Amino acid sequence: QESRGLGDVYKRQKIWSSKILKEINSNINYPVIALQNQISGKVIIQLSITNKGILKKLSLIQSSGFDILDNEVLRAVSNSDHYPSAPLSLSKKQYSFKLPIKFEI
Repeated sequence: QESRGLGDVYKRQKIWSSKILKEINSNINYPVIALQNQISGKVIIQLSITNKGILKKLSLIQSSGFDILDNEVLRAVSNSDHYPSAPLSLSKKQYSFKLPIKFEI
């Protein structure tokens, strides 16, 4: 019973993190110079967000290898006013997520 409860929490966090990722991706502008030079890559970030959807901490975990892509991710994440709130069943005040942001041509 207890492990099923943890599985449910994990599922709810996973659903919430996919909503956060969708919000981030909607704020990403693929840099024109990167498009022109056919630069693609994956940036991995870690963010801490309150259950109310407020960004508290952002860090770059893995660079894409291109500053132009890394900086765009950091800009897009930092500039978002608000992220989706946590499901009511997630009761902690703050959660941390590691998310991949992909730039693909």
